Amino acid sequence: MQKIYFSALLVALCFFTNAQQTLDTVTVTASRAQSTWLNATKSIEVLTQKDIADIPANTTNETLESVSSVDVRQRGPLDIQSDISVRGGSFDQTLVLLNGIRMTDPQTGHHNMNLPISYDLISQIEVLEGGGSRIYGPNAFAGAVNILTPMKGKDALYAKIIGGAYGLRLANIGASFNTNKWYSLVSLNGMASDGYIRNTDFKSTNIYGQTVGKLNIGTLLLSAGYNKKGFGAQDFYTSTYPEQYESTQTIFASAKLTGGKNWKYAITSYWRQHNDVFELFREDDNYYIYNNGYFIKGDLDTAQYAPGAYYKGHNYNRTRVFGADAQLKRTWEKWGTTTFGFDYRNEQLASGNLGKPIDEPINVPNHRGQYSKADARDNYSLYAEQYFTVKKFLFTLGALANYNSSFGADVMPGIDIGYRLKPSVLIFGSIDRSFRFPTYTDLYYNLGGAKGSENLETEYSTNLEAGVRYQKSIFKASFAVFSRNGTNMIDWLETPNGIFAENLTNVVISGVSASTALNLASQTKGWIKEITLGYTFLTSDQTEDELQSLYVLDFLQHKLNIGLTHKVFLEALTMNWRIAYQQRNGTYVEYATKNTVAYQPFWLVDARLTYTLKSTKLFVQANNLFDVNYVDRGNVLQPGIWVSAGFSLRLERK
Repeated sequence: MQKIYFSALLVALCFFTNAQQTLDTVTVTASRAQSTWLNATKSIEVLTQKDIADIPANTTNETLESVSSVDVRQRGPLDIQSDISVRGGSFDQTLVLLNGIRMTDPQTGHHNMNLPISYDLISQIEVLEGGGSRIYGPNAFAGAVNILTPMKGKDALYAKIIGGAYGLRLANIGASFNTNKWYSLVSLNGMASDGYIRNTDFKSTNIYGQTVGKLNIGTLLLSAGYNKKGFGAQDFYTSTYPEQYESTQTIFASAKLTGGKNWKYAITSYWRQHNDVFELFREDDNYYIYNNGYFIKGDLDTAQYAPGAYYKGHNYNRTRVFGADAQLKRTWEKWGTTTFGFDYRNEQLASGNLGKPIDEPINVPNHRGQYSKADARDNYSLYAEQYFTVKKFLFTLGALANYNSSFGADVMPGIDIGYRLKPSVLIFGSIDRSFRFPTYTDLYYNLGGAKGSENLETEYSTNLEAGVRYQKSIFKASFAVFSRNGTNMIDWLETPNGIFAENLTNVVISGVSASTALNLASQTKGWIKEITLGYTFLTSDQTEDELQSLYVLDFLQHKLNIGLTHKVFLEALTMNWRIAYQQRNGTYVEYATKNTVAYQPFWLVDARLTYTLKSTKLFVQANNLFDVNYVDRGNVLQPGIWVSAGFSLRLERK
């Protein structure tokens, strides 16, 4: 109880302030009827383009670390592999979207952040805190992260170059331009590092382009992207075979047409392909070399994953997803906004390890392996939502009816209520039901002592929350208490006989969260620009001793973020700070000692010093400034202090 009292006291401090300058209004999608942040009747955190620029980060996952409700468990740094979760959910229970389009991978949530977009193109990030299946469909079990790109802007050329410790090199070039009624942007990004310890080297490439313009029938948005990564996966999935390697490719394309007068329509289609090659024993001149059907290191060491069982080939996986959505929306004079629509999604898998055996194996292009197994499933959703106001009350009622070819039919209802206490204060509450299907890894994985289960069923959650939101002049704040009652929970359990995927009994995760932002630029003549504070506390009704859980109960019990932006001596010299405290629930088996150890709490400090001269910025950045030794996932050591420096150039047509 003392922890809860401390949490409530900390966030209560958020509301004692007074100020005079109006903050920018931000549009968010916390329901199917868009609203402003202040009017949203569910908890949602928003990082604007300005917020993103003020965070000492170079990648999306580092930026998401600044949201207290988000747990970013990095195996590989700098967006190489990050597991994103919200409010104590697992990485498979958080939906990732790009401009509202679901990017979640059906093979595993480990691939959700393999996004085909350069970091510098992001205009806004929205984090829906709590279940969102009524809004976004399956997999928005504990929350959703929606990454947005700009839909309008000036003609501009952009370039960025960064170099740093551990052989870090990053280059990004891009352009945006207007032609007639069309706004287009393109970007090419490359990043690489020699690694901070053995087998943590990586390379990545992003190519992205989009164009949006007006037609006679409406506004059309076209986008396409490509992402490629290759990285040493030291201890990523098991320390029994630490020298792992993985390479991934993501190809994505989408089209969205919007228009209409009284009844507004939105028709969206998208296609995504993801290729994954996992090497339990890394094939490289400095590791293992393929020789006549075996993998050999040096003169004597032949790769074995069990006594007498020799490693003879890598694991190849390919997922293909096609989706389409048709939506109608109308705002009435007296009855608010009505939305309804239909969504379809097809998920296909071809693999050497996952799925059901196929009659004729398929050769993997440019590799010596084969896809010998496959699976597929279709998902159909009908949804409806009504938003309306009655005096000072705001109501959102909605439901999603879902049918999946592998898991049957479900209905996900929900209701949100807001009460306008003052023009600057909204009290809100919600209750809804969410769900998630097992990934193909959950169902079929069988390698390295871990085994999935084809008998897994859908998991569900009932989500409750109540909160208050305040926004006036230079200050805004939010506070919420919440509870998620999960049933049929899917987790991987460690036993003396191996690691197995199972549906668990009920697990209730509850907590409190708060965030504040204080813009002091007008009060301090710009010397102290902004101070931000975010805190989330989580607790569960189950313990790890009772469940031997690998994922469900390894949540961040305490997460505190402090952000500060201020000038240094000169008008053009700016300092950005991010200070974070994390205390993780749960334990892991330390590979070197075989002892079960608890995750240790730690503080991290990131800082960036920037000199701005017209269209050019010069900067030096230090992440993990005090060289803290820590892990996000057991046995996967994170980098110590990582210093980098670079410059960016942006030329805009006046």
